Amino acid sequence: MYHKISESNADYLTVTSAQLEQQLLHIRKKGYNFINLQQLTDHIHFKTPLPFKPVLITFDDGYQNNCELAYPVLLKHHIPANIFLIPSFIGKTVLYDNTDQKFMGPNEIKSMNELVTFGLHSYSHDNYNDLSTEQISEDIRLCKVELANTNTPFQPYFAYPYGAYPAKDPGKMQSLENIFLHENIVGAFRIGNRINSLPLNKKYAIERLDIRGNKSFSNFKIKLKFGKLF
Repeated sequence: MYHKISESNADYLTVTSAQLEQQLLHIRKKGYNFINLQQLTDHIHFKTPLPFKPVLITFDDGYQNNCELAYPVLLKHHIPANIFLIPSFIGKTVLYDNTDQKFMGPNEIKSMNELVTFGLHSYSHDNYNDLSTEQISEDIRLCKVELANTNTPFQPYFAYPYGAYPAKDPGKMQSLENIFLHENIVGAFRIGNRINSLPLNKKYAIERLDIRGNKSFSNFKIKLKFGKLF
């Protein structure tokens, strides 16, 4: 799971384009097979086997630098990816993470469709643990309306803002899953930093590895192989 991409400045939420390329090439070198969300859908719905050592590349939020800096790397090496968008941020500059952030507009989103698909990351990046089930249902509805208004195609997948979901509230989790089913959401992604077992048994709590630009390449290699170690 990636967020921002920079030419030279790496931090907690930002990797450089050079780091990204190094990491993607390492993934390929180690025999992993990059997949897209359609393959994951076929696996969930029809039990279609995924390739050996499948890996899905995802980006959260929809920053403009994903188009400017990440996409050329993906295109160069023909690697598919998915970006989870915040629909109310599309095409805007928003005070986010304590600084003004530029987010991709509709034309930038469309320019990436050769290799990149898009999913939902809530309407305005609210923590779903703080919302009622009625508010969550409305939030997903607004996501779909905004993406339709900008003519943005999307895959029926969701990434929880902050990785937060009601894991410790079975009743609310069941209500959330019912909302996803009603809205035809196939799967939802958390963080977790653990390797998913196949076949997936929790399609609304799919784990991801959080990739940080301020960590070493050695740390990345360990996380790729083992996930969270503590």
